[in-house]
Amino acid sequence: MNPLDRSEGFQITSSFSLPGLFLAQRPKACTGADAVEVAIEDAKSRQIHAELAAIQAKVTTLTPREREALTHVVAGRLNKQIAGDLGTVEKTIRVHRSRMMEKLGVCTVADLVRMTEKAGI
Repeated sequence: MNPLDRSEGFQITSSFSLPGLFLAQRPKACTGADAVEVAIEDAKSRQIHAELAAIQAKVTTLTPREREALTHVVAGRLNKQIAGDLGTVEKTIRVHRSRMMEKLGVCTVADLVRMTEKAGI
């Protein structure tokens, strides 16, 4: 059985005179507007995927300690609280936080939170 015979939403037709050449065509019920909507949805999906890939690439540049600080900063903790949790001093956390935000290309904690929400971190 040909796997193309089971494809949903497409009909297999032999529109050329060449033997064994089959083309998948959309059902005749599709209109130009439907094709435009599908193209727009595809473009949105590709854009979202590209944004997520870019965020993941930036996050991979972080050191393990910066990633650890990232989760605390996004949770809304103060530098002093993060330092206490991680067993270090506040100045070290400020350095981690500064480098982390520079590597991720964000200027504010609000932007950082938005970025992590998009990525599901």
